[in-house]
Amino acid sequence: MEKCSELGLKVEFNAFTQGQYDFVTVIDALDPETVSAFSLWFNEKGFGRIQTMRAFDAEEFKTVLARAGGPSA
Repeated sequence: MEKCSELGLKVEFNAFTQGQYDFVTVIDALDPETVSAFSLWFNEKGFGRIQTMRAFDAEEFKTVLARAGGPSA
């Protein structure tokens, strides 16, 4: 999608789903503000609504756990 490239978003993959959501798209973005800009643009164009969820890989989540005072593994 041209807008993704313009904003520097990288689409990792799309999955078509059953249930509450019609599809799930995993993206890589520089920061949350970029994702919000895309979401606002997407909604403004009338394409639908987006729900964003921050995901952490295993190494990032170890940092989260450490900050919370929990186990580091």
